[in-house]
Amino acid sequence: MYYYVIGLITGVILGYSFNKLIDIFKKGVHMQIVGLNISVKSVKETTEIPKNEKSNKKTIRVKVNDQDCDLCKGEDMFIAGTKNLIPCPNCKRNTNKFNKILI
Repeated sequence: MYYYVIGLITGVILGYSFNKLIDIFKKGVHMQIVGLNISVKSVKETTEIPKNEKSNKKTIRVKVNDQDCDLCKGEDMFIAGTKNLIPCPNCKRNTNKFNKILI
């Protein structure tokens, strides 16, 4: 019975001393042993995670000629978020650039 109490007390003391040593090493230690400089630098814990900011893609509108079309309003039409040009279905603008596609 006494062995359990003695073991419990020594375990608590050893755990406390190890925890204290860990805190000291986290702050950083500089020692000189036999003319050699030994240093343990501190480790800073950060909770910040670097974020990759994505740029918002916008449709590109290039104004070429003024036409009376309600859909394209005289501007080139692109697929949203890309630089891919599409022909206007109403006024057939830019259809000469798409010879293989029938509209």
